[in-house]
Parts: sequence; structure tokens; C-alpha cells
Amino acid sequence: MTNYHEMKIGIIADSSCDVTEELQSKLHVTLIPFQMDINNHNYVDDGTVNIQEFINEMKISKETPKSACPSIGEYEEAMRQFDVCFVITISSRLSGSYNSACAAAQMISEDASNHKIFVVDSKSASCGETAIALFINDLIHQGVDPDEIFKRAEEFVEKQLTLFTLIDLDNLFKNGRISKFSKITSSTFNLRPIMKANDGEIELLKIARGTKKAFTKMVEMMNDFTKNAKMDSLRLIMTHCNCESQAMQIKEKLLECCNTLKEVIVIPTGALSSMYANDGGIIMACLPDNEV
Repeated sequence: MTNYHEMKIGIIADSSCDVTEELQSKLHVTLIPFQMDINNHNYVDDGTVNIQEFINEMKISKETPKSACPSIGEYEEAMRQFDVCFVITISSRLSGSYNSACAAAQMISEDASNHKIFVVDSKSASCGETAIALFINDLIHQGVDPDEIFKRAEEFVEKQLTLFTLIDLDNLFKNGRISKFSKITSSTFNLRPIMKANDGEIELLKIARGTKKAFTKMVEMMNDFTKNAKMDSLRLIMTHCNCESQAMQIKEKLLECCNTLKEVIVIPTGALSSMYANDGGIIMACLPDNEV
């Protein structure tokens, strides 16, 4: 029987997984960066991008920002640092990151090494990935067998709800991530679509008139989603793009309305998430219960 307690176990994620310095000190997740291009200006999503300047450049650009997922080689190099690793990627329906990670894992397995690699398609993005990383980290520290961790992580993915509302949907629309209808809806009559990740793709749920009403509706929806859990048992992760004050107000409302939440962690978006969330975007992810 393999003794995993003597092995180096780690978590790897692409840079859609948003973390703060405080969270990183807990997770020690190895982040593999996406790259973005705006007007031939290349950005590497390695934590050094000035998000305000990045947003400003997107606003003045006449061209659609583009992103490139991590390469197979980048994943392979990171994977070889661990005996056992869990790799979390943005939804395979939105990017080639998952395929790159799987190809790297296959290459390592073919050289008869003792590495054990588990690749998790988050079927989400941003805080959806962060929530999975925290869940896996908890299980690692509990000493759960890696095969069982992977099984439970996949169950987590299927149960997790990722909700979001964006003020500016241009980049999602131009990159083919949402329908033309959703784009037109958001720019007409101050209507704000509330969307969710559905099996890795983006689904329109509701439309609210105005940003404040959209935030209120998201809180109500999350409360309904989690209401059957035990009191003070759930963790919700929320990311925001350049709108910390609004995010903190939503956090207060969530903790006031949802008595099943034990904590709400608020994180600013990195460059890749900011590219799609755009200025003022709010994303939140949570499980309906803690029975995974």
C-alpha cells in the first residue's frame, strides 16, 4: 500500500483561480499563468499585472482582448515538483487549459514515473476554482486518501453553484462566451443579467433592472440555494473586479440573510478573471450543503 504521508502533495491551478496573499499562504497553490493580449500588449497573469491599468486599456482598446491558456510544458514542469498533485482548471468548455493539463499528465504517466496526478475540470472559473482548491486543501490536511479526494472533488464540482452578474459583457460576447441576446439585454434599459455556470457553460438565469437589484437578487438566490444546510456550516467565495465596496456590502447582506454561511471570503479578480468579469463584475461560488 502506498504511504502518501511520506510524499510531497500539492495543488496546481491555472491563474483563473483567484487568491489573496492570505489565502496563498494557506493553500501554497502553484498557479500556472494565462497570457492576455490587448493591442499587442502582452500580459502574463502572474500576480504582477496592475488591474486598474489593465481595465483602462481594455476600455480604450478597439480590439477584442485575447487570452492564451497555459502550455503543456508549463503544466508538466509544475506537476513534476510533486509526488501527488491535484490540478484545477477553468471550465474545459471555456478554455483549452484542461486539455493542456491532461496532456501533461499523460506525458508524465508514460515515462513510468511514480507521480500520481489528478486533473479536475472545475466547470467554473475564478472563485469557483478557488472554492475547489480550498476544499481539496482541507481534505489533504485531514489525511484523506488522494483517490478519495479526487472522487469527492468531482462531486464538489457537480454540486457547486457559481453565480455572477457583470456590468459590461463585451469581452464575454466578443470571445463567443455568451449569446448576442445576453449582450444586448445588458446594454439596454440598464438591465443586468444574472448568470450561472451550467455544466461548464454560461447560462442566463434572471434579468434585474439595475446593478443594485441584481446584487440583491443574487443574495436571494444564494440563500435559497443553501437554505437546507446546517447553520454556520458553509463557506462562500466571492470575487470582484475593481468594486471592493460593493463586494463588501454584498458580503454583509449574505451573512445577514444566509444563516447557513459560516464565512464569506472576498477576493479581487486577477488579470484573466478581470478580462471577462470586466469593471464592476461580481462572482460568487458555494455548495448547497457540506455533505461532500
